[in-house]
Amino acid sequence: MGGDAIIRQVTVPLHLLGPLRKLTNRLGLNYAAADFKASAESDALIFLEVNSNPMFAAFDHASDGALVDGMLDWLTEG
Repeated sequence: MGGDAIIRQVTVPLHLLGPLRKLTNRLGLNYAAADFKASAESDALIFLEVNSNPMFAAFDHASDGALVDGMLDWLTEG
């Protein structure tokens, strides 16, 4: 992979949430990341893969710390 890939946080389109949840449940994944690529022609998201061991640090950085914040909120809740 070249160094020109850009990782950015996007809101998962609602029509993809159910199928992604079904896939990760079927694979037994409690924590995962789904990779998409934007189509050069239409900018539509194209599903590439789901990772059971995603690049946590890069994704946390791209989300301005939202992953760590969410985990801390969950861990300290009650």
